[in-house]
Amino acid sequence: MHSFKYSLYPEFGLLVNERNGTASRLGGYELKLLMKLMENPGKVFTRDFLLAVIWQPKIVTQGCLSKTVHSLRFAIGDERPWSIIKTYHRQGVSMSAEIVSCINIVNSRTLPAPAHRAMFESCTAKN
Repeated sequence: MHSFKYSLYPEFGLLVNERNGTASRLGGYELKLLMKLMENPGKVFTRDFLLAVIWQPKIVTQGCLSKTVHSLRFAIGDERPWSIIKTYHRQGVSMSAEIVSCINIVNSRTLPAPAHRAMFESCTAKN
C-alpha cells in the first residue's frame, strides 16, 4: 500500500504532497495526462489515444508522451519499478487505482489549506 495523499489544484497546476508538504507545479500536458488517467483508474490508455486527446490539435511524436509520463512520475513520486503510472509495452499507459483514491481535487473556489498558502500564492503570482 502506498503512503500517498495529495491535494490537486487543477486551475493552478499545483500538486501538493500532504505527507511531506512538498508541491509540484504541473505543466499543462502533465495536468491533462493526470486528469485523463484519473478518469478511469487501472484502465490502459493506448499511446495513440493519449496523443490525440492530450495534444490535439497538434501532431506530436510518442517521445512527447514519454517525456510527459516521466515528468508526471517525478512530480507524484513514482519510483522504479513503476507502481503508480505504469507503461505496458506496445499497449499504453495506466494509473494505479490505489493512488487515484489518494488524490483530492480541490475546487478553485476553495481556499487552500494554511500549509499550502505560500506555495499557492507563489504559483498564482506567476500566472
